[in-house]
Amino acid sequence: MELSGRVKKGVRLLKSGLSSDGLKRLVFSEIPRMLSRQSPDAAVSFLGAQATSPLRCLAAPKFRLPPRRQMEVDVVICVHNALSDLKNCIASVLKNSSKPCRLILVNDGSDHATSSYLRDISKEHFQVLLSERQAAGGYTKAANAGLALSSAPVVVLLNSDTIVPSGWLEKIEACFLSDSGIGLCGPLSNAASWQSIPERFDGAGDWIVNELPEGLDVDAASQLLEVVSPCSYPRLPLLNGFCLALKREVIETLGGFDEESFPNGYGEENDYCLRAAQAGFTLALCDNLYIYHAKSKSYSHKKRRKLAEAGHAVLTSKYPMLESYVSVLREQPDLERLRQRFATLLHLLSHSEFGKPSILFLLPSSAGGGGVNSIVQEAEGLQLLGVDVRIAARSCDRFNFAFYHREAFAKRKLFLFYENEEELLRLSSRFNIAVATLFTSAGPQKRIVNVNGYTMPAYYVQDYEPFFFDSGHPDFAQAFESYGLVPGNLLFAKTDWIAATVQSRHGLNVQKVSPSLDHYTFRPVSSRRTAEQIVLCAMIRPGTARRGAPQTMRIFSRLKREFSGLIDIHIFGCSHRDIGEHQLVSDFSFKNHGRIDRDSVAKLMAASDIFLDLSTYQAFGRTGLEAMACGCAVVLPREGGVYEYAKDKINALLVDTQNEEECYLKAKLLVENHDIRRGLIQEGLETAAHFSVIGAALSEYEILSESWSRFLTGKSLFNGDISAVSLPYPKLSLDYIGSKLGEEFSSFFKVRQISAKDLLKKDQNASILFVDVDIGLKKDEFDELLECLRERAENTPTIPTVVIAESGLSSDPARRWELARLSSLFLFQGAYPFELCASHSMLIPKVLDEETLCHRILEAHLRKTYLKKAQSDSCPAKSFEERYYDLLGLVKKVKVSFDTPYNHTGNRL
Repeated sequence: MELSGRVKKGVRLLKSGLSSDGLKRLVFSEIPRMLSRQSPDAAVSFLGAQATSPLRCLAAPKFRLPPRRQMEVDVVICVHNALSDLKNCIASVLKNSSKPCRLILVNDGSDHATSSYLRDISKEHFQVLLSERQAAGGYTKAANAGLALSSAPVVVLLNSDTIVPSGWLEKIEACFLSDSGIGLCGPLSNAASWQSIPERFDGAGDWIVNELPEGLDVDAASQLLEVVSPCSYPRLPLLNGFCLALKREVIETLGGFDEESFPNGYGEENDYCLRAAQAGFTLALCDNLYIYHAKSKSYSHKKRRKLAEAGHAVLTSKYPMLESYVSVLREQPDLERLRQRFATLLHLLSHSEFGKPSILFLLPSSAGGGGVNSIVQEAEGLQLLGVDVRIAARSCDRFNFAFYHREAFAKRKLFLFYENEEELLRLSSRFNIAVATLFTSAGPQKRIVNVNGYTMPAYYVQDYEPFFFDSGHPDFAQAFESYGLVPGNLLFAKTDWIAATVQSRHGLNVQKVSPSLDHYTFRPVSSRRTAEQIVLCAMIRPGTARRGAPQTMRIFSRLKREFSGLIDIHIFGCSHRDIGEHQLVSDFSFKNHGRIDRDSVAKLMAASDIFLDLSTYQAFGRTGLEAMACGCAVVLPREGGVYEYAKDKINALLVDTQNEEECYLKAKLLVENHDIRRGLIQEGLETAAHFSVIGAALSEYEILSESWSRFLTGKSLFNGDISAVSLPYPKLSLDYIGSKLGEEFSSFFKVRQISAKDLLKKDQNASILFVDVDIGLKKDEFDELLECLRERAENTPTIPTVVIAESGLSSDPARRWELARLSSLFLFQGAYPFELCASHSMLIPKVLDEETLCHRILEAHLRKTYLKKAQSDSCPAKSFEERYYDLLGLVKKVKVSFDTPYNHTGNRL
């Protein structure tokens, strides 16, 4: 099925009752705008009859994790040359596989370079076992050799040209643990025959290799799959052998692969799957796991095809019912629905680069704390979605961000550090949205908005910060005033408690977004703890009174006296000096881990049984949710916003933290009662599975992009009081077709009316082309125009083309879509709720006056060609981006007035 058809079906699925546990709904304005680029019939169907219908959300991720890893895993990789792909594969396995995991490499007669690399890897890593065969004996024999060396309860046969994401073994294990009858399972991939997503076949009918969109890596694709996957583990008759997980019982029952019938592979895994099914084992698809498959370079395409045909012939002779099994795979409804959902989401993200507003989070913080963690990981999630997002932080906090957020700091261009307010104002000038994140960022945000009138303000409310101070404290007034300091600020928060508190005390509306949880940092540990000792942990921050450090330490002291050697106590978040200075009780044995980064916190929680948070209140209580995800039973404060995830006596124990005796008794109950503790842990893991970084990022993107669209349509970005400004370059030239509108631009442009055929002349060098497609244009005239525009786009692709198309074109959506594709700026003057724009995806007001149109045309020109002139000029004092925004600022100050605006149909008033 073509992508356009799959996206069309995906849209219908999104509208037909998917779970509302995740996002409130997908972005209303983005889907039709993006679909219109690639699928004319899907766009028209959606925009026409169905545009006013509400969208239901994508299904929330159901990332099932076992409470503790119960299965050791051997990963077997058979190698025959293809060194580049092999390096990528092994690097991903070593990085993203949790212990205990042994990597068994079978070198099947590889060349010298590959063999040397394998020997070096086996020496460097103790968990790597290398088996070498001097001459290539074929994949089947190599796989059997690897199986013979394995001993773990689960063995994964993995191709050497794959890349695995974080958490891949946990997902395989969760699949096996979901049903004891499952003996084999496999993941989804970009290239795995029937397990391929979003497409299975290319244009020639061969198996497709779906390439990841630019800017999307394997981890991001895996997280996106979690968003749309129901995690139902559908049963299949056959599984692709590129990544095949086997239980030990299957190997003991069936032995190895059939070397005689399939010496070179290509059919051996299908034979094994059918034999396993005959022996009573179930085959399942791990439908929330995505593994990238580059397709083997060990063999040429011609040789692979020949081997595949030979293997298929043998299979057909052994299993006359083979075609019926293939038919089941071809029509498998769960797979088809998942492909459609994944295609829709992937298509939306991969075709909306210019339509996404750029976002700057203002974070003048020292980098510690749950609120900062939220912003950093959700900004990373927005980056994975292709959004241009940065975090502005003070230069004095650079070291702290590098320490607490090492991976984000090192791998992603996420942070922009500034020395002073002047530098912050300069950095912020290129962003569409400036997001305040705490009360001290509201003031800088106000100055940014005042200087950059085209910047939309938003406030990510992390807590109700006036509660941090006494009413007489100087910071109390600043915190209280921060929510209404910037007029028109878009306030959003992750809990109903925050929203209700701001509403009741300030009368301001706060929109709700989804909380985030980083499952790849906060997850159960690989090895089981000893049953003899129960581990308790807590974050101790004596410098913050509301965090309840004194009573937490007093309760730990009482528990240690009562249970002595039965419990082991760990704390983090403060130094030994802090404990002494704040005179905290410390008359018991405990280990203080000090101020540690997120990875260390996750490891500590995963090694613990019970986590205590005895804060006065929690606006959200991120640390409690993270402890749940790591497999802890948690005690949390009853006051605040923990109800977003915590249910008393189901997945947590909620307490009145002002009642110290109640807190002690609840902690004691968890120590004494194994069944209650394990029940809370199991329910907590299930709860945590419904939160994800990508889901939270999508919910924030929904709110911000919709508000940005309204901001564009409701606010003129080009207001100014200067009647005329001399631009730093000569007057721009504009060619126009099919309209007298160009004549009215003569004071601003050098204008010339031309015909479509004039576009093919070599002397056409205008800065901008303006096309008004009249409602009465005949089909042959329109086709001629399209053909000329196609040729022009090939010859002069950097010159912007601005097109106004009227509603009469709606009868032929394919032609309208083609016209939009060839435009730099496309304005459709029709009856739909917004206008479609091709390259820049800008929303245009329904009543489009010519002043606004003039400036939109000039901005489109700046984006493509004027920038090149600015860049080519010798201007060492300013960067390329600064030069562009200087020019754009001049454009916005130019005042142009006309007497004849367009109405919503595109006709003159």
